[in-house]
Amino acid sequence: MDDPQLLQAYVRGRSVRCPSCDYDLRDLTGSACPECGEELSLRVALARPNWAAFICGLIGLSMSLGFSSMLLLFAAVIMVVEGGASAIPGTFPALFVGLIVSGALLAVWLARSRTLRRRSGGRRWFLAGCCCAVPILNVVAFLVIVL
Repeated sequence: MDDPQLLQAYVRGRSVRCPSCDYDLRDLTGSACPECGEELSLRVALARPNWAAFICGLIGLSMSLGFSSMLLLFAAVIMVVEGGASAIPGTFPALFVGLIVSGALLAVWLARSRTLRRRSGGRRWFLAGCCCAVPILNVVAFLVIVL
């Protein structure tokens, strides 16, 4: 629960910047920034949040999703230009499966971010490494199916 009096006591006599607009909140009288109007709260936060493994996994899964999306779009354009579904046989199912699997893994990764932060450092990096292997597996699976 946010307590405006605690916030006001904290900024009294201190030069504290608004996280939104960088306005100096010294001697604040309310619970909103007088410059930008954003509501403020006093919180305890991590000194150095450890997001590196999460971001690494996010990049790997996003690369896989992007690969499938862009090739699916490219295949659709080729089909329209060359006319007919026979232009790229077998490509659409492979790309569509890659798109669905990559999207589902990305959704799970985002939904379970808090659980990931509770894991040990080695476990976090192992899971992030698995996420970085997904785009490689996606490309290999695509090549095996199409070629």
